[in-house]
Amino acid sequence: MPRPGKLLPYAAYPAAGLIVGWASVGLTPDPPETDSVAITSPSPARETRENSPVPTPDELLDEARRALTPPGLPKGSNVTKHVASWTDDEIRAALNEAMQDVELRSSHHSIATDLQREFAKRNPELAFQWASEQAPEIRGRFADLALTGLLPERLNEAIAIAKAHPELFEGMVPNFLVKASISEATDRGPAAFISRLRELKENEPDRSFDFPGEIAAGFDFEAVLTSPDFAALDLGAMEKPMIKAWASRDRESAFRWVLEKRGTGAIMDLRKETWEAPHAETVDTIRWMVGKIEGLSAEQQAEFAKAQADHLPNDSENATVWIEAAKIPALQDSFRHAAVGDIFSDQETSVERGLKAVATLPDPEARLAMLETLDRRPSSFNGQLQPGAQKLLQTRLAEWGAAPTRVKAILEHLYGDSALIPQP
Repeated sequence: MPRPGKLLPYAAYPAAGLIVGWASVGLTPDPPETDSVAITSPSPARETRENSPVPTPDELLDEARRALTPPGLPKGSNVTKHVASWTDDEIRAALNEAMQDVELRSSHHSIATDLQREFAKRNPELAFQWASEQAPEIRGRFADLALTGLLPERLNEAIAIAKAHPELFEGMVPNFLVKASISEATDRGPAAFISRLRELKENEPDRSFDFPGEIAAGFDFEAVLTSPDFAALDLGAMEKPMIKAWASRDRESAFRWVLEKRGTGAIMDLRKETWEAPHAETVDTIRWMVGKIEGLSAEQQAEFAKAQADHLPNDSENATVWIEAAKIPALQDSFRHAAVGDIFSDQETSVERGLKAVATLPDPEARLAMLETLDRRPSSFNGQLQPGAQKLLQTRLAEWGAAPTRVKAILEHLYGDSALIPQP
């Protein structure tokens, strides 16, 4: 409910020189391609203002809440459209009101966050000033949001502001600005890209830098990866993501370069992790990769199989895809022996994956023989198999033709007598 007598302030808030030049913080500005894009506040007047009383701050906040969750619309879907009719002072008044609520102050997903994001789009300078006036424990988060309003046209200014106000950003340029800066440099050639990385590292030598997700279409991966200047930066954590991004663009070229420069064991770096790609893309990549490996020497195939086995714990759901993609028996056997390691677990789901790998052998007797001769590996559990896991093993081995005594012998061979649940 509105509080009687509470008036909306309409005082002027000067920007007070918040935009700082690159020269003052020691970074080299990018050569301008176009004139700087000025971001100014439209500060539109409400159409109904002439015949309506001035809303109080709590009325504005209530109004924003209703815009955040209108009936039948997803959360937040209507805020941008609704706040477009507000003045800067109204947004600021609603934000000030929101700061009186502990939950709205502390939550990263609240109407206060949405209001500050909209304020930043309209007038990033005033949004930044408002953020800098807040309590120390929250002002950094709102200052981050304010700087988003300068992107992408005023990226350099946003970084300069962050560097000029270390008290707001824990002494570091926010990660989203660093990523945007690196991403922007991918469009200006290898030398400019490496120069940008050098500048960033010189300013924050202990920071690690990620390869950006957004890369210019013409980015020259090979030129950067083979550059002595890039190697001198010692950004080892960036190389693998860069190779992976290259493979997404041109996997044949990336494969040739990795094979020549990094060796067969590094070919696994071409693949996205399972959670990074749709399943169909993962399957296609595995089949393509196996086809490329089968064109190499037996020694190279063995080197790759070892790298694949080391990687398999993070990719066990695709174990049978690797096995079935291989046409060379020795390579297929290597993939199978790596995948069957899942069987050394007390979990039913892991045991089932291991048994699926064994089941890629077409002959049931060959499956049983493989389990009978399989070297016992360190188990991922202490104690007994889960009842479901042991029952699954007993059922599957019996389906493959093992008599009860043979089933018992195989289980004791794999797990030891103490891990088995006594049978009545």
